[in-house]
Amino acid sequence: MNFFTRRATWWQPEAVQTAVESWFSHGNGDALLFDEVILPASDERYDTFDFPQPGRLSDLYRLGSRISIYLSRAGSVLVLGAAINLGAKRLGQDGPHNRFDTTQFPPAQYRMVDCTGFRDYAFNFASSHQYYRRSPGVRADIAQVMTGFSRAVSSRSSRRRRGPSPARGRGP
Repeated sequence: MNFFTRRATWWQPEAVQTAVESWFSHGNGDALLFDEVILPASDERYDTFDFPQPGRLSDLYRLGSRISIYLSRAGSVLVLGAAINLGAKRLGQDGPHNRFDTTQFPPAQYRMVDCTGFRDYAFNFASSHQYYRRSPGVRADIAQVMTGFSRAVSSRSSRRRRGPSPARGRGP
């Protein structure tokens, strides 16, 4: 599940990556469409940001001021999915490939929120993937993000910024 503020739209991961690819493949350029892009428990490839532009989510940073990625290594559904798919890692499991690379993921634009330790809800196999809906702590963080305030829940906090990051080497 993914959602974007400034229009507070919820989309499935496949729809997000298809929409981003389509936006740029059809000749559209950078556009600040969203203040905040929120990717909670995303069942999307963990290397989605590594694809050549405009593949998958590689250009998502060009459409939003900030991207918050909520992940949990305790999400049993994604762990099972990885086993079924021969070890394929998912974005919502441990974040993006190279997530600690601040050149690729500048903290001013990318916010990684590790929700592995949240157990403030009835935790079981089915609910482990629903932490962004069921955990009061995670919901509070998402609510604060949507109103423009970030809590110290994230493993890396960030300030709000506008436009693509020059550190990524990708610009208009």
